[in-house]
Amino acid sequence: MTGEKKLAWVDFVWFALRVAIGFTFAYAGFMKLIEPIENFESVVSDYDLFSRDLVPVIARTVPWIELIGGTFLLLGYAPKFSSATIGALALAFSMLLGASILAGKGEKSCGCFGESGIKLSANHMFVLDLLVCISSARMYLFESFPLSLHAWLIRR
Repeated sequence: MTGEKKLAWVDFVWFALRVAIGFTFAYAGFMKLIEPIENFESVVSDYDLFSRDLVPVIARTVPWIELIGGTFLLLGYAPKFSSATIGALALAFSMLLGASILAGKGEKSCGCFGESGIKLSANHMFVLDLLVCISSARMYLFESFPLSLHAWLIRR
């Protein structure tokens, strides 16, 4: 085993966390993409923070970013890019949900997983998005990404 680093238990913990976060975002994007776009447009519009002209752009863009960024993170492909992308989304979602909670709308479903997906309140998703934001920021700072497609590709 010359030149190879032995994996520590913490590597497996970060691997599991990376996979869980990646799967969650890929799932969220997929669930929104398989439904009529009007469903997510309605959710975005209900937040009352964006102009009517911006709502369709957001509704058509965010699910793709979630799906691609989540899939990349899940696989460990371009890990710095994917962790930064997912972290930025989580930060934006945290700010959006925080504003919603302050406006007294914290108990309604956030629309994060589409109409037919998992239903969580804005309060719950706010906490989860903050944890994802912190975890993604930490992953971005990693020097190496064991147990990832990235690690496999750079060895080839």
